[in-house]
Amino acid sequence: MVWTGFHAKVENKGSVQLPSNMDFDVGFEILENNLVAAAKVTNVWVGTRDLGECQPTSGLRDSCVFYTCADNHDSFKNAVINSGSTGLVNLNVKITGNEVRQCECKTTTMNGTSFECLKKPGGYWDVRAGYTAVSAVARFNFTAKRDHCRNLDGGSWRMVRHAPPGTKWHTADDSLVGTSVYGPSSGSPFDTQAWSKKFDDSHFTEFLFATGDCQHWLIATKESVIGAWYTSDVKRPVKNSSLSDEPHEVAWLRRQGEKEDPWISTTDHDVSSGIETAADGIVGEVLYLENAASGCTYIRQVQCHQQPVNRLMTEQECRDYQQALGLELYSPFKSSWSTDGPGCASNGIKVAFNTATTNPEKTSWPSVCRRCNATLQNHDGVNVYIRR
Repeated sequence: MVWTGFHAKVENKGSVQLPSNMDFDVGFEILENNLVAAAKVTNVWVGTRDLGECQPTSGLRDSCVFYTCADNHDSFKNAVINSGSTGLVNLNVKITGNEVRQCECKTTTMNGTSFECLKKPGGYWDVRAGYTAVSAVARFNFTAKRDHCRNLDGGSWRMVRHAPPGTKWHTADDSLVGTSVYGPSSGSPFDTQAWSKKFDDSHFTEFLFATGDCQHWLIATKESVIGAWYTSDVKRPVKNSSLSDEPHEVAWLRRQGEKEDPWISTTDHDVSSGIETAADGIVGEVLYLENAASGCTYIRQVQCHQQPVNRLMTEQECRDYQQALGLELYSPFKSSWSTDGPGCASNGIKVAFNTATTNPEKTSWPSVCRRCNATLQNHDGVNVYIRR
C-alpha cells in the first residue's frame, strides 16, 4: 500500500519486502479520488519497471472506490517483476493534476489490505473521527509465480533460453547449439524481455521445450534435436510430451543455412504449420523457432481456411504477402473468380484477391491463409531447458 495524506504529491513512494529471487504477478489499484480530466496516474514504478499511466474511467470527482488499472490499460495486464537478490522492491506512483481531496480513509485500516475509504462529509477541512484525509492511495498485490516446468519428468532442469509473449520467436541464431547470449541475466521464465545463456560448453543429454505456463511441452535427447541437419522427411525421436507420455517420433526441421531453424513442435511440421490437416484433428503446438521469426506464417493450400488454425487474409494482408515473397500482382488484382480459392489466391507466381465466396475443392489458384501461432501470445511465452 502507498498513500499520501492531505497535501498532494507528484511522487508517492513506498516499498515492499518480498521473498528474494522470485517472480511475482503485480496487481495495481488506485483510489479514484478526483482522478478525472487532466488528473491521472502518469507512472507506476515497481522496482525498475514502469507499468505506465492509468486514469479511472468513471469520470466522477467524488468517487472513493478503488479502480483496477488492468481493466482498461493493457500495460497493467500480465505485469510480472522479479524481486531480486534482496527482495526489497521500491514503489513510486506518480500523479499529476490531483489537488482536490474528496476522500478520507479509516485510520485503523491505513496499513491493511481493506483500506476503508469514504467521501468526505463536508467542507475542505472536515474529516470524520478516526479517518484521515487523503490525496492519493495506491494498492499493490503481489502473487508469486511458479515455474512448474522445472519439475517435469523428475525435474533437475536448467533454463537457458526465453522468448516473452508476443509475435517474435527466440532471438538466437545458433541452430540451438548454445552460443547465442543476449538479454537480461534474470533467468526468469516470465521476463518481459528475450534472453539466452551460453550452454554450448555444458554437459547435458536432454532438451525440454515448453510454454511459460507449461501447458505445452516436449522432451527429447540432445542427439535427437541437434545431432544432425534434417528435414521433415525423417522423423526424430521424442521421449514424451504434453500430447503423449510414451516415446514417439515427430517430423521437425533443422536445415543448414535456414536461420529460423530448428522448427520444434509437438506434432509433425506440416501439421503444426498448417500445411496439412492431422488425421486425428490434433494440430499441436510449435515450441521453438529462431532468428526472431514471426509468430505468423503464410499457408497456400486449397481450402486452407477450413483448418481452425488458419484464416483468410484481408486485401491489405494479401498485398503484404505479395511484397514479402516478391510475387507478381495479377491484373486486375481484385475481382470475383468462382473457380479459384476465396480471399488472397496465388498460383505461386502471381497473386490476386478473390471476392467470390465459393470454395472449390480443386483449383490452380488456391487460397493463401494466415496462420498465427497462439503459443507465443497466450501461454506466457516459450522457454528452453537442459539437463544432464
